Amino acid sequence: MLNKSTNTAILLFSNTSQKEVKEKQIRNGQLLFKHLHQKALSEAQKTGLDILVFDENNQIGTSFGERFSNAIQTVFSQGYDHVITIGNDSPELNSAHILIAHENLIRQRNTLGPAIDGGVYLIGISKQQFQKDEFAALPWQTSELLKVLSTLFTKKKSAPLLLNPLKDLDSKSDLFYFLQSGRSILESIILTIISTFSIPFYTEHTSSEAYIKNQHNKGSPLLA
Repeated sequence: MLNKSTNTAILLFSNTSQKEVKEKQIRNGQLLFKHLHQKALSEAQKTGLDILVFDENNQIGTSFGERFSNAIQTVFSQGYDHVITIGNDSPELNSAHILIAHENLIRQRNTLGPAIDGGVYLIGISKQQFQKDEFAALPWQTSELLKVLSTLFTKKKSAPLLLNPLKDLDSKSDLFYFLQSGRSILESIILTIISTFSIPFYTEHTSSEAYIKNQHNKGSPLLA
């Protein structure tokens, strides 16, 4: 339902937990992906903005770019002037990130949430800045995406405002990064999954504990 007072919608673009397990090859990870999806949805709901959810059951297109661009176009076709896109694989994403993007859009500024791997975890874009075919052709799911998107927006004379970088959870090796996230439910789920790993894999990654302590971006200067 269109919220005429804001004219901004949140697009939660993701897979169902069943497909995420297959795509990211994290055995016994269904509970993890259910938790991450519910958390992303909960943070979106805190903003009071309208939310539209697109998963593999209602996405249209063959490539990721086509499916994503079609979803954004669908949101705009429902009468919204601004869209904030998020996924469900950034555990540290919260409502403050989304609200900053919303405020930027009201001020006619696009927003990007940089992922540590060179992708993005959030895009705030206005209807006049969006061209479906142009968006579909971007290097989605690559380390070049943030740079290319920033260049694209800048060429449109709307250089994006950047949020603080966050890490996505894309594979089982990423699980170790979030072991000391301070979120007891997430840690408990991850520990349950890790306990099913083979001994060599677990041993190989136990040294990542020091990496987690040094590189974890919790409490960044932009957002808590």
